[in-house]
Amino acid sequence: MRSDANAKSRTFPDHKAALTPMSTRTISRRRSKSSGQRGPADGRTRPNAFETAFLAFIVLLAFMGGASRADEWKTLAVKIVASLILIGIGVAKLRGSGRRSRSAAGAPFPVPAIFLSLALAITALYLVPLPPSLWTAMPGREVIGDFFASVGMAGAWRPTTVSVALTLNTLTAIFAPLALVLLAAQAGERWRTSAIDLFIVIAVFSVFLGVLQVVSGAKSLYFYDLANFGRATGVFANRNHHAIFLAASIPLCLYRYMEKRSQQDEAGTLYLIAAGLILAGCLLGSSRAGLAVSGLATLASLAVFAKARTNAGGGRSNWLIGPAAIIGIALVALPLLAYNSEAFGRIVASDPIDDLRFKLLPDIAALVGTHFPFGSGPGTFEAAYRMAEADDNLMRQYLNEAHNDWLQPFVEYGIFALGLLLWPIISIVRAAHSGWSGQGMLVRVRSQCLLISIVVLALGSLVDYPMRTALLLTFGTFLWYQLLAVATGMARKNDTARRIDQGRGTA
Repeated sequence: MRSDANAKSRTFPDHKAALTPMSTRTISRRRSKSSGQRGPADGRTRPNAFETAFLAFIVLLAFMGGASRADEWKTLAVKIVASLILIGIGVAKLRGSGRRSRSAAGAPFPVPAIFLSLALAITALYLVPLPPSLWTAMPGREVIGDFFASVGMAGAWRPTTVSVALTLNTLTAIFAPLALVLLAAQAGERWRTSAIDLFIVIAVFSVFLGVLQVVSGAKSLYFYDLANFGRATGVFANRNHHAIFLAASIPLCLYRYMEKRSQQDEAGTLYLIAAGLILAGCLLGSSRAGLAVSGLATLASLAVFAKARTNAGGGRSNWLIGPAAIIGIALVALPLLAYNSEAFGRIVASDPIDDLRFKLLPDIAALVGTHFPFGSGPGTFEAAYRMAEADDNLMRQYLNEAHNDWLQPFVEYGIFALGLLLWPIISIVRAAHSGWSGQGMLVRVRSQCLLISIVVLALGSLVDYPMRTALLLTFGTFLWYQLLAVATGMARKNDTARRIDQGRGTA
């Protein structure tokens, strides 16, 4: 008997392994060998070339992508780098070395990249020269047609857009978000999460920079030659864009805090501190729009936080710790706000420029009809408005944008704007529904916080043009991609569970 037992031991040193199908063991060995796992995440402690470029590009956007003007040299630099990234990805794919890394196997299909490519193609159509019989027949081209006729160029071919330079600027502006999404599609989940942390760090840095800008008043602390000097703009040129970015970062802080706490990681407290500092920065920003969306973002995020803590079995005293910490840190801004009484006055006082935006809404809406159905051309609002500006509205300042990024696309793209707006809306709603209905508290919290951040950007776009900056456009596109990643992960888990159930039923 002893010899038989020894024989069995020699034959089956691991009876569980013996019961495992050979194919499964082979796949497991291949996965562990290929991934080289050394930790609980994707196993790699260093990012690959795509992931390094991904994180580095976000840093570049923070320092050079905060302005919307076409003549800003830093914006041009961002476009050049984005173009080089797109060329690099294309070359890598052609050479066969750009296949998705194994750590990125769970990354969703880059739907935003398809959308941006379509937007790129539609924008390019407005630059195609047309015969005079076509472009002169388009609504809103009468002034241009009369000018060409007066200089003896009535038979000249020209593009659909009313301003080639402005449309070219819009065309190249799409490069940055497209490059970031394609890099994100090559990055593992670990590094995409690191990108969220990086955006939070940028927000906190922008808060401290804004405080220095307000206290010192030094123009050297502003990144751009034309900015809201004397106000907290952080890494942006516009105070409203700064405040909207901060507000959209607050839900990300709370989501990362809950994720760290679920892992028993005390570093999660840093995200609460970051949320408090960012909220304080919103109070100091002297932006009424930023103050409104930051309050909404904070309340909505705390509601998600409270519900998650309650469902997890935590008492009221437990979930109140988070709000108390955020509010306590934000109160630090009150002495600074009192010190800078001018900033407080700007919040409560009437702003003639802000009031003018609402006064001109009927005129801007009329432009939609003037250029319908094809629009004036991507990025050409300034030129289109100048041609139709009423004499009573003439002033020293000029209206460079409609300050309503839900209305302006209809002026510029005409009927095409409907599809360009509906596609991301439908995609985001479907992804959010999938994430909210998923199993697991953290999955729902992640989906809800990402959606809150996207909604903040959408609401901010009602009263300003934050998505006309490279940083916020890529930030919003990345949030959309991350929301799709949550939905894709849930779909794959449900599909796996369904197959297991089917296998059990067959057995």
